[in-house]
Amino acid sequence: MAIIKSYSTFLNLSNFQVFEIDDSPNSEYFRISDLSETLTGGKNGFLIEGSEHLKESTEIKIEILDVEGNPVYFEPGDGRPEYYEGNAKLIAVHVYDDTPIGIGKITILGELKSIVGEDGEIKSIPSEWVGAYNVKWEKSIPINKNVSNEDIVRFYKRPVVSISELVKPIFTKNIPSVVQSGSLQGISQSPPAGTDLSKWRAGTVYKLKIDDGISNWTSSVDDNIIEISSLNYSANVIEVLSNTEVLVDTPYTSSGNLVNDFGTSNYQTTFEYVEGQTVTDSALTGSFAKINFNNLKTFVGDVARVKVFRKSRNTIGDYQFVQESKLESSELLKDITTTAD
Repeated sequence: MAIIKSYSTFLNLSNFQVFEIDDSPNSEYFRISDLSETLTGGKNGFLIEGSEHLKESTEIKIEILDVEGNPVYFEPGDGRPEYYEGNAKLIAVHVYDDTPIGIGKITILGELKSIVGEDGEIKSIPSEWVGAYNVKWEKSIPINKNVSNEDIVRFYKRPVVSISELVKPIFTKNIPSVVQSGSLQGISQSPPAGTDLSKWRAGTVYKLKIDDGISNWTSSVDDNIIEISSLNYSANVIEVLSNTEVLVDTPYTSSGNLVNDFGTSNYQTTFEYVEGQTVTDSALTGSFAKINFNNLKTFVGDVARVKVFRKSRNTIGDYQFVQESKLESSELLKDITTTAD
């Protein structure tokens, strides 16, 4: 599927000088959780809960760089209820197909109003660091676009499923079996004419060409036997080239087991004529479910498959598994010359 790639601005937060370096593995001040050991292909996610030491209403700065030092796009949740888990805010990180594999870095800046000293005592921030970004947390993290994304799926909107019943007749398909005859000629391909077939070790291909101007080949003759009784010769069709030419697997051989061409000869073949099939409906009807899924766009994770279970009203017991369908995204065409959808 064609994906419209998003980009983040390079902020160089890693070189930002601050008062306090938060070296806790999951951050004592920002309290990072649900961060995977590796950022995988697709939409990854992690949570920032924050702490009582951060100054209220201060904008948190985040930068994620790949192994080459280029920004990796991220997107914070915009405040909808689906994007909060307790008191934490969800951050989505997009790893695209062209994101290089290697060790990346996450850097987060914030403003503290108080810090925790080495003895556990709560201390105030020096006046020269008030009103500025004064705390930084960094972590190196592997980025591998080839690893399957197993993050918990979060949707932009709540998915909607609608199911309606379709009552359709049971159809019967009839494919007639036909006997085709006419005249054709044989043309050597591989091996060439005059070759001793018993000494040939490569694959064999032989061409049959209709020359009666009446009969025609269709794709239905593929993988069927063509018989030429006057030459005591028969071969299986391996490819239909046109309405007058086919390739068969066995060359025609004359005396001495030598591959040879042959002139106009009568042929006959029997096959199921798929192009002439007829479909008729019966008096029986079947009940089918038409299932529509909407709002499946994910903020984090990816919806790969849908499992369908069903249960009859008269059945005692749990729902029974019916099928598992793989979801394929459709191509998206965007017109950048207009502001409309």
